[in-house]
Amino acid sequence: MLILVYREKWATLATLATVKCNYYLDREVDMRERTVEKALIREVEKRGGLCLKFVSPGRAGVPDRLCILPGGVVFFAELKAPGKILRPLQEAWRGILQQRGVAVAVIDSPEMAVSCVDSFSRRCGDTP
Repeated sequence: MLILVYREKWATLATLATVKCNYYLDREVDMRERTVEKALIREVEKRGGLCLKFVSPGRAGVPDRLCILPGGVVFFAELKAPGKILRPLQEAWRGILQQRGVAVAVIDSPEMAVSCVDSFSRRCGDTP
């Protein structure tokens, strides 16, 4: 019997079709989130800002990006595939950061990325 390891799950050859199907479904979701991420990066950099990938080892659920705009405007961005919602741990981190006065934007579309960066840019007088 052939045993496969896929994302820490054991599967027999009989379940290979299901695993393969889930792999492609997961890739579609990832592609949409990557599209949102690319839009955010493009908008922040277009305004002369930085959009840094944020990783905090040992701290699951922290936001995906740290955005720094000219004029000292800083915010975190949690990127989601269109229509997806925050996981409970992500909600908790959003609350922790907001309690400390840090802005956290949840962005689930390229249009929302543009709107969000526009809004934060206005805070520092970067755009009319």
